[in-house]
Amino acid sequence: GDSVAVTMVAAVAGSDQVRTLVALDELTAHDVVRPAGSPGQFSFRHPLVRAAVYEGAGAGWLISAHGRAAEYLASRGAPLATQASHVQRSAHPGDEKAANLLAHAARDVLTIAPSTAAHWTAEALRLLGDEARLRPELWLQRAHALGAAGRLRESRDLLRTTASLLPSRAGDLRVRVVVAQATTEWMLGDCEQAMRSLLRELENRNGRSAHDRAELEMALAAIAQRTDDFSAAVHWSERALVSAEEA
Repeated sequence: GDSVAVTMVAAVAGSDQVRTLVALDELTAHDVVRPAGSPGQFSFRHPLVRAAVYEGAGAGWLISAHGRAAEYLASRGAPLATQASHVQRSAHPGDEKAANLLAHAARDVLTIAPSTAAHWTAEALRLLGDEARLRPELWLQRAHALGAAGRLRESRDLLRTTASLLPSRAGDLRVRVVVAQATTEWMLGDCEQAMRSLLRELENRNGRSAHDRAELEMALAAIAQRTDDFSAAVHWSERALVSAEEA
């Protein structure tokens, strides 16, 4: 960060506070770091100095240092978004706890930093490895983040892939994926494909609940309304009401 507490420096360095303070005195004397104003806070003289120090550190040491930073922040109850940047740089494949932290942190920032949310979700899926196929909700989460970041084609392609992997019995999750896919197709200007995707899913009645039918029919009504086909919009809205009453 721009400034950091002595306790954080000690934790990242894997040192005790006394030795850390001595080292900081030496660095301050050479104007590498400076007191940051608040007691116990220091910062590098310039962001370029910080970047040079970071890039000059060993790759293996950086992994362990980020791990210690993540542990320190977790022990202090820091927000998940604060922990995530360190977790993604230190966690090893198969670390489900780290993957879940990144996934939750991504949800926390999705509305304000969708590109970051997409990246952290991708990192969570990477850590899960082969187990990622068992977490389709994370594929949907990443697709939502990509769409919010304006990367609509990537979002659509990911949604198509997710839909192809989900069995029809996946129920509500599959419906949400297909509706999101159709919405993205509409946003890309392919309204016909959006309608086909929804109709194809609606025709597949294998294990389809009345609630799921209502969701698909409402999505069809929304697409029809957006294309000024108001008679179709009314038709699908009425169908959705019937299905909702059956649910």
